[in-house]
Amino acid sequence: FSTQDSSLFLGETDQSVCFDSEGGFTADKQQKVVSQRLSRDQVFAVVLNLDASSPNKNTVSLFRDGVRIAQPQAIPESMLGKPLFPHVGFKNLTVQVNFAPAMVPLPFKCHAVSQAPSANAVL
Repeated sequence: FSTQDSSLFLGETDQSVCFDSEGGFTADKQQKVVSQRLSRDQVFAVVLNLDASSPNKNTVSLFRDGVRIAQPQAIPESMLGKPLFPHVGFKNLTVQVNFAPAMVPLPFKCHAVSQAPSANAVL
């Protein structure tokens, strides 16, 4: 995810967070390994949690085929309170992106980008 002020290259500024195919997570221009490597023919979901009543509020999580593969990662303070946009960057691979309801069920209920309540969306 990124703010409107982010570079197009995820991780280069403090205005984006991202998971990479090697299992890394980048936030505040710092990278750490948080999961296994990602591979082909799998369905991945990156879940943004901004629910103030949740113990995982202000985090992003990574799921593979409906199962969590990375613990919730904190969103940097520099991004809190700003509109956050789904942001996909890739090279040397093919990606299919789905902003509609989940292709694989998750262990909880959440909104897809296309289902975001208008109070939580910037159009």
